[in-house]
Formats: sequence, structure tokens, C-alpha cells
Amino acid sequence: MNIKSPEAFRTISEVSKDLSLPQHVLRFWETKFVQIKPIKRGGGRRYYRPEDIELLKGIKYLLYNDGYTIRGVQKVIKENGAKKIISKPTQNNDFTQDKDDNKSTVQNKNQPQSMIAESKRKKLMNVLNDLVELKKKLNQEGWMAKKSTVKVRLVPEEKTDSKFYYYAKKPTSGLKAKDKLRLKKFNPETRKHEWFVEKKLPPHSK
Repeated sequence: MNIKSPEAFRTISEVSKDLSLPQHVLRFWETKFVQIKPIKRGGGRRYYRPEDIELLKGIKYLLYNDGYTIRGVQKVIKENGAKKIISKPTQNNDFTQDKDDNKSTVQNKNQPQSMIAESKRKKLMNVLNDLVELKKKLNQEGWMAKKSTVKVRLVPEEKTDSKFYYYAKKPTSGLKAKDKLRLKKFNPETRKHEWFVEKKLPPHSK
């Protein structure tokens, strides 16, 4: 297997794998950090330069390890330059803890917001995962909400083979569910109000 040199350009899939970041996150960061400038070839394929990758590493560290928001990282780059965060993670950590005045103006303001947002996101993800698991469990058990009523056909009591009939709803539980439904309805054939009784529906009509 060929191993690329550190100076070689890398595709978005390679960078995504190396940095453990989804490709859509890399594309999103391009819209937020103009300093990330991968070379785009035919078909929109992206090729990241070594400096792009190092910048991505620095941004990732500030966001995920030091608790910065995207706006906070943008301010860091604006005030200190992109080269300041193109470094090893340990150096980035020193940057956020050293004499830099940006610590008090950016980190102290943005970190609580970032941590709150991250906390809410984790809680929402946990709730979402619980709902997904519950749905799977219900599907596996074949769970379905029981109907409280069922549709029945009512035909004239005196002439059950009549072509005229009514549809009505009947409870599926309780004492009324056991008895045949019997209602007084108007019969257009006889033009009288008559007793109509329940008649079993064909299977396909349920």
C-alpha cells in the first residue's frame, strides 16, 4: 500500500479519516473559516494542502478541547493570525493558557456558551437515541395501538339482503362490543324509519 508523504495533497475523504471528522463538517468549516482553501479540481473534488490540514487540526482542537465556539475561533484567527493555531495540540493548549489577552476576552465569554450548547446537544442526542431505541423495541414486539371502534354495516332487519345499508362504528370492548348493533334508521326503499341490524362485513372491506 502506498503511503503519502507529509507534503502530499489529500482528498476530503482522507482528511475526514485522518482527523476523525465527517466530510460535511469539513465543508461547513470552509464556509466559516476563509483561511481553509483546498484546491478544487474537476467535478468539485477537494485537495487539501498540508497547511490546510494543520489549520483544520488547530481549529478542531480549539473547538473540541478548549471549548471555543466557532465565533471565538474566528476572533482568535482574526487577532492572532492563522499561523498561531497551525501547531501541535499541546502548543495550542499553551496558546489558550499563556499571556495572550485574548484568553479573557474570547475564552471567558465564549467557553460558557460553548459548554452550555454542548451540554444541551448531548442531552438532546440522548433523548433522540432513547426514542430511536423505543421505536425499534415497539416494532420488534409488533406493538400497535388497539382501535377503540370498528366499522360495521347495518342492513334492514326485515330484509337483510337489501341493497341499501348504513355504516356505523361499534365499540371493540365492553358490553356493547358483544351484542349486535341495532339502530333505527330511515329506509329510502320503504320511506320509513326501521330497525337496522349489524351484518358482518366481507374481509376486504375492513
